[in-house]
Amino acid sequence: MKSRPLTRTKIKILGNTIEIYKEVLSIALDYGLRNKKKSFIKIREGIYESIKSKFPKLPTHYIHTASKDASTRIKSFISMKKKNKSYTSKPLIKNISLWLERLSG
Repeated sequence: MKSRPLTRTKIKILGNTIEIYKEVLSIALDYGLRNKKKSFIKIREGIYESIKSKFPKLPTHYIHTASKDASTRIKSFISMKKKNKSYTSKPLIKNISLWLERLSG
């Protein structure tokens, strides 16, 4: 099945969503590192209210995904740090992978 081309408006919306996700991920990483939390559940519990107050229309799915992403990045960073292979004091966000749900219609 061939995809339909994206309009400028949809591209702008996707770009905005990616920027918001990146900010949520950054908050989740900072929270996890500052409070020594590696579990995505603990990270999600710690950031959920502040994220929802900052971005009230943001679907919960993005907070959940950012928490899982932060948890994975923190665990990987700690492992690399133990092996003296980390080059920074905290994980950097270079690449973003955002999962989108399919809308019917």
